[in-house]
Amino acid sequence: MSLGKVVRSFLRSSVGISIGRSKPETKAAAAEPLATIPDDADPRFNCLAWGSGMDGKLGHGHSDFRTLRSNPNIAYFAGSRLRSVAVGVSHSAAIVEEFLPEGLVVAGSSAVSPKTIGTLYGWGSNFYGQAGFATTDQKMGSASFFTSDDSDDLDSVEVPCKLKLLVPQGITVDMRKVACGDFHSAALAADGTLWTWGAGCLGRKDELYDSNAILVDFFPNRNRSVVDVKAAGTLTVALAQPSKTSTESLSQSTEPESREVYMWGYFLDPSSSSSQLLRKSTSPLLIADALELDAVTHIAASSQCFAIVGKKKDSEASLVRVYGPFWSIKEGTDFEMPMYPTFHEMQNVDQIYEHAPVLELNIQAGVVVKDVHLFRDLGLIVREDGVVEAFLAQGAASSANVASQRKVEFFNCPKGVDEISCNNFGMLVIFKGGEARFWGFTNAAEVVEGQESLSQTRGLDVLRIVGSVEGEVVLTEGAQAGTIGWDHGLVFQSGPEEDK
Repeated sequence: MSLGKVVRSFLRSSVGISIGRSKPETKAAAAEPLATIPDDADPRFNCLAWGSGMDGKLGHGHSDFRTLRSNPNIAYFAGSRLRSVAVGVSHSAAIVEEFLPEGLVVAGSSAVSPKTIGTLYGWGSNFYGQAGFATTDQKMGSASFFTSDDSDDLDSVEVPCKLKLLVPQGITVDMRKVACGDFHSAALAADGTLWTWGAGCLGRKDELYDSNAILVDFFPNRNRSVVDVKAAGTLTVALAQPSKTSTESLSQSTEPESREVYMWGYFLDPSSSSSQLLRKSTSPLLIADALELDAVTHIAASSQCFAIVGKKKDSEASLVRVYGPFWSIKEGTDFEMPMYPTFHEMQNVDQIYEHAPVLELNIQAGVVVKDVHLFRDLGLIVREDGVVEAFLAQGAASSANVASQRKVEFFNCPKGVDEISCNNFGMLVIFKGGEARFWGFTNAAEVVEGQESLSQTRGLDVLRIVGSVEGEVVLTEGAQAGTIGWDHGLVFQSGPEEDK
């Protein structure tokens, strides 16, 4: 990658300065036709984006800040049914359900192809290739996607763009879920294949800057299908199982007993006496410790650690295991701002992640876990009954195996919780019944005494904020899923299940 790009990236991400890239007047004009919602759009299907619009990552056709009170609907997706959304530091991605184009065959499908497929979209900064590659006829004005590392084309797109996959002619892929790290992305297909693009360790045997969404052949080469994927920071975590036969679908999932957990990216070596010793894995690492569990049901990832939910042999109770640096930092200390690291000289770990978990939590027998989420020194367990349990790291690395657990109380919110996303920007909660609320951390200092910046927000601060401040209503009904990033968020709503 050129030195000029590295310098411009640092100045732009750190202090908001853009050098050597004037913004042409034609860019805003090109996006203008997409600035209004079509009259025939089904109002039950929307995608909302708010926060910083830098690099066009909100998808509104501009780079302005957008609040929840200023019409945050993405006009491009008005009336569209979405399956999944994700955000990185400066880019966004979504999977939209669309009719299968005539003449195309879905990869991995049976003789009868589905009527609709999940189509991948990306927008925002493509400085590291993280937003993906679009065909030339999809370039929005002069905001084109670049395919060369040293291209002088603009590296941001301000409206969603359909991404092109590297597949044989006449073949398409039915996408189900998308996940974003800080500067990379991953998409999970219905046939259990995984596709990655962006910068860093993409699971494809090397460190890359690649805007092309390409198959991670590690899994099909080992007769494995991916059933879930999570990403955060530079890490990607995947849950996989033995591949199904040609007559079976991925939805007919085998029991969790046969599942395996894999991880790749840049990570701190827990066995080192130095808390700053970094390693990398350019190909997926099998988590050896997870093989001891009789069943693995969920995975989670944060910028520095990851977690799994499973059960021990002959046990009905679930447990949570956390791997990597999960501990408190000194009060008043800033958490590190995300910037893409180029750590080519560090040791590359191959095949096996051999480290033991830094934390293990037992879940009460009979409790069914729906999902788990990690943010800095905070873990959140979402239960099927709508209760959310939090666990907080206690102390520094030397005592990281100790954590306090508590039930999370949301101010003036009596309903149970379906889904949570939490990051530097705030916390998004989707409650049972489809209401979505957002707690922003921008004004956290009003609630958390002594806090001077967002980068000092810790898990305990988060619990205080959501327990004492009424969250801003994003949607009153129909919210399906959402995600929160460093300084922006997305959430989408859908119509009734019977319409699908």
